[in-house]
Amino acid sequence: AFDELHEGGIVLGMLPGQEYGQEEIELAPGEVIVLYTDGITEAVGPSSEEDDPEAMFGEEALKDVVRRHAHLPAVGIKEAILTAVAEHTEGVEQSDDITLVVVRSQG
Repeated sequence: AFDELHEGGIVLGMLPGQEYGQEEIELAPGEVIVLYTDGITEAVGPSSEEDDPEAMFGEEALKDVVRRHAHLPAVGIKEAILTAVAEHTEGVEQSDDITLVVVRSQG
């Protein structure tokens, strides 16, 4: 199951003048947090229009990668995500910054 956090504003790449709220969740041992920028979900493959949502890697693909690799340590999940994005783009030059943070609760 995935819980999406929407409270607080931009978490990665903070900007001056932004207001940030706070949201708290409790993590059970082994649960994973994935923070990412849209350079991951909006990555497009070759021969695709850059603004075509169907051509983008997308949130569902990201969730699928996390699901399939949830047994791995955080670094393994991170590598699986980056590999999946690279395979999706098939060598197309990166059009946006990619920032990715994966944390696994040891609790």
